[in-house]
Amino acid sequence: MCFQLLRVLLDKDKEHRNVVCSRLKEMPDRVSTRAYSEIEANFKALTRSLLALGQSREVRDLFVCLVEKVADPLRAMQLERGEVQIFLGAYADALKDDGLMIDNSEGGVHAVLEKYMATLTPCILAVY
Repeated sequence: MCFQLLRVLLDKDKEHRNVVCSRLKEMPDRVSTRAYSEIEANFKALTRSLLALGQSREVRDLFVCLVEKVADPLRAMQLERGEVQIFLGAYADALKDDGLMIDNSEGGVHAVLEKYMATLTPCILAVY
């Protein structure tokens, strides 16, 4: 996977946050107001942590990153496991929305993020 393609998400942080948060807002019965507020307030740090996981070269480092950089901050927000799963799904699906206006012509920001999150989501949920 070419993680460099995902760096565009750091450049489009505000737009990405708006898309993810609007998706979460559409699910008030599944995501509490408190969880929504925590995710919105910590979105930039969560994005950096999620994307930084792609830089790890050893499985041990990946596990430590999963726990310390993603699961622990989510746990500190007191999100329920289901809310974490919904957030990660909304995060991955955000690129399907045209609101980010990311150029996908070079083969695949959408595809790379989809594969990346499809791999990481079960791992994050497993350590959560």
